[in-house]
Amino acid sequence: MTGLLLVIIGFLQSPSAIERADRLFTYGEQPARDRETLAVLEDAVKSSPNDFNLLWRAARAAYYADNEDKAVAFALNAIRVDSTKPDGHFWLAAGYGGIAEKRGMFKALTLIGKVRSGMETVTRISPGYEHANAYLALCELDRQLPWVLGGNTKRAVTYCEQGLRLEPSNLDLKLAMARTYNEAGRKADARRQLEELIALPVGNVRPTAGKEVQNEARKMLQKM
Repeated sequence: MTGLLLVIIGFLQSPSAIERADRLFTYGEQPARDRETLAVLEDAVKSSPNDFNLLWRAARAAYYADNEDKAVAFALNAIRVDSTKPDGHFWLAAGYGGIAEKRGMFKALTLIGKVRSGMETVTRISPGYEHANAYLALCELDRQLPWVLGGNTKRAVTYCEQGLRLEPSNLDLKLAMARTYNEAGRKADARRQLEELIALPVGNVRPTAGKEVQNEARKMLQKM
């Protein structure tokens, strides 16, 4: 077998950067693998700086690798390449949200506006993207922010309800819905959400995170 043929076979059998990244990525379940995912994608982006599918994946990996600044940079480039798809907008907003959380609410008011705008864009382009988590982000913004900074409990309820109509098994959304109902004085509705959440299967994508959400639901239910 000639050397050239071996090279061709090796190339055909070697997984692409996207395939490698998708196999490695864990949504925060295994931080070391998510950092490795980011390294794979960063290396690939050097050769293909305008590859949309590399860029938004790099933004996602950076977010879960606890590097929100890189997440924002990659997401901005993804939007530059294609602003009609939800991926860049979602991970840009998520990156800004992560930065805002680290800085604190009052130091990050301008970022909060960017998070809201980005997630609203996602709901317009592809409402169910990432298991309808754009609605989760919008719900939590309205639930957690004081009204003088744009918080709105009624609107938070609407966002969570819209998200759950699309993804009724989203554990994070159900917990946010329960918290929002509880704060709105709708105790029976909150209790129902918590009971349904605890009864749902956790799933294979984020099992550790899912179990943590269910534990939070149990604690909340015990206090009600």
